[in-house]
Amino acid sequence: MRRRKLRQHKVPCLVNMCTNRFTQLLEEHGTEPSSSVDYCILLKDYLSCLNDSFITCLAQLEFHSAITAANQNWRRFNCKKFEGKTISESECQFWGNEHLERRRHKRKDEYDEYENNFYDGDKPEEEMEYINSRNYDYNRKCAIFGHLHLNRFQTNVPENCAITGAYPLFDSRFLLVQVTIDESTEKFDGINGQFISKAVAVIVRPREGCVPIQQIYLADASDSGPITGTFQDGTNEIGEHRNKRSVKILVYEEGIRADVILYHLDTTVRIRKFGNKFLSVFIEASTKLLENQNDHHQICTHGCRRRNEFKGDTKIDQPCIRERSEIEE
Repeated sequence: MRRRKLRQHKVPCLVNMCTNRFTQLLEEHGTEPSSSVDYCILLKDYLSCLNDSFITCLAQLEFHSAITAANQNWRRFNCKKFEGKTISESECQFWGNEHLERRRHKRKDEYDEYENNFYDGDKPEEEMEYINSRNYDYNRKCAIFGHLHLNRFQTNVPENCAITGAYPLFDSRFLLVQVTIDESTEKFDGINGQFISKAVAVIVRPREGCVPIQQIYLADASDSGPITGTFQDGTNEIGEHRNKRSVKILVYEEGIRADVILYHLDTTVRIRKFGNKFLSVFIEASTKLLENQNDHHQICTHGCRRRNEFKGDTKIDQPCIRERSEIEE
């Protein structure tokens, strides 16, 4: 009796899928390599995924590197002691707690120092370098203001934007900041300028344990009265973990300025309203959030598609902050 030969199906090596899934889960939980329940459980899941592909990945150098590194971390962080425990799905993992505490105890004038440096443009070069580098390891700053000036995350060279329409300032898995730019009817140095005359949208996207559903904050320059202090659903905060909010909106300066503080992302979006004419935006983003950026064109990272750079020591001639008498008119 002839024995039938079973048909063999070739199973692909899934090492890349396992690694991508592991990386994604670490980001979603806000977990860093450490001797913790959350990290060790995710690492165990990663090892299980790799072991399932053991036979089909034997010839892949990438597989051996991945499983060696995973096993080393398992031993290094003594993950065996956490076996049998589970991740708390409801717990929000805050990024940069140490940095937040440091910022929370800073005086207001110290907190605003970097932002004010953008707006006045009068500080000496040495002082400017000190301010720019002081918190470099913690966060990056971007500002767009006036008619229409931009300082990007990775450069201190000011740019003059010559674009109109709706554009993302910053876009990531957890946060989108978008502005709508119009052309001014007033002439500056003989040409028309651009400014944020319509709206700034801050879209806070879901993140497990921190933000259950998407929330949208809108600021419109043409609205009479103070700047908006709530999301579209009427609330001004999101989430709670051990008496700490994930996100909170605070309004300052008699309704001229609103801060959307994303505690869980160690990030702040600050919006100022100048009369009923235009808005300015300042973003202080954690380096970890920048690592989660989407790939398409974003003004704070790539600059404006049409722009002019200021040459040499040229300063901004037109004031970016109007006098209070002008605002009240």
